[in-house]
Amino acid sequence: LWSDHGYHLGDKECYVKFTMWEKANRVPFIIVAPGVTKPGSRCKAPVSLLDIYPTLLDLAGLPSNPKNDGVSLRPLLEDPNAAWDRPALMTYGEGNHAIRTPTHRYIRYEDGSEELYTDEDGWNVVNLAGRSDMAPVLAKHRRLLDAALGKGTQKAAPVVDEPVSHDNFDTYLDIGYDQSLRPQFHFTSRKNWLNDPNGMVYYDGEWHMYFQHVAIANNTG
Repeated sequence: LWSDHGYHLGDKECYVKFTMWEKANRVPFIIVAPGVTKPGSRCKAPVSLLDIYPTLLDLAGLPSNPKNDGVSLRPLLEDPNAAWDRPALMTYGEGNHAIRTPTHRYIRYEDGSEELYTDEDGWNVVNLAGRSDMAPVLAKHRRLLDAALGKGTQKAAPVVDEPVSHDNFDTYLDIGYDQSLRPQFHFTSRKNWLNDPNGMVYYDGEWHMYFQHVAIANNTG
């Protein structure tokens, strides 16, 4: 049982999931593996959702895939207190990376700016990256991030955009919907639209879906 991402609900003046901070990246993660896990056990080691597939391969007795970025979590499933020196790695956009260790969250952005938060600062309020007494911790996490990135420190090959056609869906203009603040919404994206549902709210006698709607040709939403 897991979630794909967290969410900011006003903290740090954000209502989004697209950040490198704790609340957008930490998720529930529960694994029940009969004969391996022990009921009620908890593990405090930071891990990644990239580890799910390698873990399933391991539990199923299948050969590992060398192309996977993640690793099997079986050692932690067998012993939640087992030694684990692998930080969880996060990336959002080119050049923006973060790692989570048992003690800190370290963020480094493409422009070189840095953030460092303690585990106790779950809301990531106090950035310690500029404090002289935190220099050894900062240096350690810089090394850990560089090691975690590996080949990822090289710039990725440019993505070539390919034309996308959804001829079976009407466009926003085709519908003739005249309420610009309440566009029609379907879980299957209409042509030239990217839709991302985030929840429901009830007001004024109606249920309303809260979502991010972005017209590809008009980057607003």
